[in-house]
Amino acid sequence: MRMIDRLRRDDGFTLIELLAAMAIGGVVLTALMGVFINGTKATTKIQNRVDNTERARYALDRIVRLLDAQVCTQVVKTTDVTTAPVFANSDQNSVTFYADLDGASGSPEKYKITFLPKSGSTPGRFTVDTYAYNSTADGWTTQVGPTATLVSDVIPAKDPNTGVDLPVFTYYPYVASATDPAQVGGVSTNPAGTPLSTSVAPTVVKVGVEFTTISSTSHVDDNSRAVVSGSGTLSTFDADPTAPTACP
Repeated sequence: MRMIDRLRRDDGFTLIELLAAMAIGGVVLTALMGVFINGTKATTKIQNRVDNTERARYALDRIVRLLDAQVCTQVVKTTDVTTAPVFANSDQNSVTFYADLDGASGSPEKYKITFLPKSGSTPGRFTVDTYAYNSTADGWTTQVGPTATLVSDVIPAKDPNTGVDLPVFTYYPYVASATDPAQVGGVSTNPAGTPLSTSVAPTVVKVGVEFTTISSTSHVDDNSRAVVSGSGTLSTFDADPTAPTACP
């Protein structure tokens, strides 16, 4: 009978007990919510970093592949053509050069790779313009397809000491004197000034590129950035110390 009486009793929690339980539950839920939010942020950051790295590596691979395919041309009948692969007036944000991706096919093309900084709501990006040889104009004047975008959400890399933006493209000329006396000539370790002058451009045998990709979702630098750098070198250049030019 006592058990039945006990079960029939309708005594509940006191107000103080209820408030205490709610307070404890709130603390626990707040802690769990903090863990959930932090975990979500960390996951998003990791996903952004992976995405940024993949996009940066793809763009860098494409750019370096083009720069490594630099060739010298022999047609010199128009002002649009130069024997050296890199054009004068190439600067920190844009490089124009001749390249042959087919490997000495006899039909090189002219490429212009441009870094366009962020403008308004349009993120920074790399674009590539390709021009084929036009026999009528006797120059590389025929654009092949529309301007292609290699990668978006790009910003310049920064100097780790000063925080100043670094050049996207740097140019290294061939020099007659080398650090090693046994070497006839080599690539300068000091980048040339930009834009390249008509006298310096023919001596450029190495082009460096460095940039940073940022989140393609938030379009801001949220510390998930990926910084990459590489270079393309003309595989064969004049080794005559009296004539330090890119082409033989």
